[in-house]
Amino acid sequence: MLACASMTSQASVPELDLSVTINSGANDLSAEAILIVEAGKKYVFGLAPGLDVDTAEVDAVEVPVRKIGNAAQPRFELKLPKQFSAHQLRIRYHGHLLKLDPASDHRDTLASLPPMASVEGSFLPTGSGWYPEPGKFFTYRLTIQTSAEQIAVAPGTPGHEALTGDTRKAVFVMDHPIEGIDLMIGPYVLKERVVSINTATVTLRTYFHPDLADLAEGYLDAATTYLTRYSNQIGAYPYSHFSIVSSPLPTGLGISSLTYLGREVLKLPFIKTTSLGHEVLHNWWGNGVFVDPGQGNWSEGLTTFMADYTFKEDEGPEAAKAMRYGWLRDRQALPRG
Repeated sequence: MLACASMTSQASVPELDLSVTINSGANDLSAEAILIVEAGKKYVFGLAPGLDVDTAEVDAVEVPVRKIGNAAQPRFELKLPKQFSAHQLRIRYHGHLLKLDPASDHRDTLASLPPMASVEGSFLPTGSGWYPEPGKFFTYRLTIQTSAEQIAVAPGTPGHEALTGDTRKAVFVMDHPIEGIDLMIGPYVLKERVVSINTATVTLRTYFHPDLADLAEGYLDAATTYLTRYSNQIGAYPYSHFSIVSSPLPTGLGISSLTYLGREVLKLPFIKTTSLGHEVLHNWWGNGVFVDPGQGNWSEGLTTFMADYTFKEDEGPEAAKAMRYGWLRDRQALPRG
């Protein structure tokens, strides 16, 4: 079962208007979420531990919030009136985020991470409960307010960006239905380049920690090459922007319209010719055409074939053969079942 980022659903696609203020130094978050939900007896949503609801409105009328979860898994319930086919919800909430630990190892980052904050970098991943979920696939407008020295980035098209005194505000709009929102914040140096990819205009950005700023031009060059290559092979790049974001964690994540790579990984000279291409390609397979997890992660296999293996083919037949044989040996080492 496939779901395309540019799909048009027979039912209306849920929309989320989310405004968030994050104090990375104090690990505090406050937010307001506005969303439309279909008629039903109730709306149930979860938030991350440490977050709590302040107020909730249904169709501009304040309603009581019933807490049905526990401290480890906070869940909330709103009763919905029957007279409309759809309802506008406005939920205000706040709380304290866990402190991001840069000492986490790669295995730690493969687990489901909670929303975390620090001045070195904040990461609020999809599915971690940092916002009320509007549905399986949805579009959004995200407004983030941070301190002046912290720059936020999320999937989607950057809108209004402003620095006023000691406060920075940024807006990101995602008009393709996607499965969730990942938010990244850090003391970034931002560099931007606008390129033409087969007549389409794409804006490339790097959000790098200051010690990586000199690497930005090389990464922008490489990203242009990969976007051109895969647009020629597959079809148009699905988004208007692509960003490369440095992470204080040892991550290697492909997210719709961006990749989140560990700052130590980005320093490695071979990443531009290997891992970066893999993550760019995921914007077609996995983050452009989505995966039904119950039927297996075919997108990882296809991306590995069209990126990692193809790079070895570019080197020559012996390099490609060595990779194939390595895969076969690894497979033989796995026990049955």
